[in-house]
Amino acid sequence: MNMLFALTIIQGVWLVSLCEKGKLKEKNPFPGFPWEKNPGKSEAPGNYSVSLRNTNRVCIKAHFTMTFDIEYFARNPATNRDYIELKKGDMPSSPSLMNRVGGRCMNQTESPFIFFQWDDGYYTLNISFRTLPQATGDLWYVHEVVFTYGMNSTKEFPNVAHSKDRTLKQARFVGRLFETPVGMSYSCSEPTRVTLTNDDDVYEVNLYMRKMQIQPTQIFDNHFSVAMPCDADLVPMGPEYSPHLHTSMALVLSIGVMGMMGMYSFYRRYRAKILPIPAIILGTLRSGDGIANAQFFPKEPKYEQEEN
Repeated sequence: MNMLFALTIIQGVWLVSLCEKGKLKEKNPFPGFPWEKNPGKSEAPGNYSVSLRNTNRVCIKAHFTMTFDIEYFARNPATNRDYIELKKGDMPSSPSLMNRVGGRCMNQTESPFIFFQWDDGYYTLNISFRTLPQATGDLWYVHEVVFTYGMNSTKEFPNVAHSKDRTLKQARFVGRLFETPVGMSYSCSEPTRVTLTNDDDVYEVNLYMRKMQIQPTQIFDNHFSVAMPCDADLVPMGPEYSPHLHTSMALVLSIGVMGMMGMYSFYRRYRAKILPIPAIILGTLRSGDGIANAQFFPKEPKYEQEEN
């Protein structure tokens, strides 16, 4: 009986420890991101969504891939001199590599948002939206983009120059991006750069979003609505030509020129054979004398026949 009681106590302590670990893992390291609200999904490579709480209805949908670069002060250990390093990375598109996806819907807040976290929380991207009333129809747009990165990671930032910089940092953009009529999605296949700044630092963070489609409102049947293309996709690029087109055209042109030269040479030889010019005529033409009186084709003389 005592043995059973002891095993029960041990099991209870083990379960409590697991719960505490889970709480630590679920702890929100970035104030302002409500982790407990509307957990999102990373459904397929590059596809993300946020649903209404306790329902399967999607309220925010996004599709894109992203790379980024971060400027920061680094130190060369060999020379002990500071320099500007450019940290390059990418947002994983594979669902298995994404730690968290979440957000909050339009009917829950004035600024709905979707966030992404990866690399054990060292990187978090938050995109928030707003609506703009218009007489011709309301618009939605991206109001704020916040990128949080942990420079306290010696793996991601091995050569940070100053120890005071080894903290969590946030770079942000505030403005109006991707204005789109409400009820439509925004789409852009061309790379889109979003430049973020940090009030404490003078350096930039650049996000490069590719093959993007995003929509924060009025999503029906969990599918994107009709897309409004970006300006870059509206520019006519003309027909696509083969990279070997110029070589092929030069080859065809060369063959054509050689063929014309061959035909002209054959024509000259043919004319020379059927219309030979007598030497006497050539001499007369060269001297210029007696051209008027020259008989090029003299008539054959007639002889009178003697009468018998």
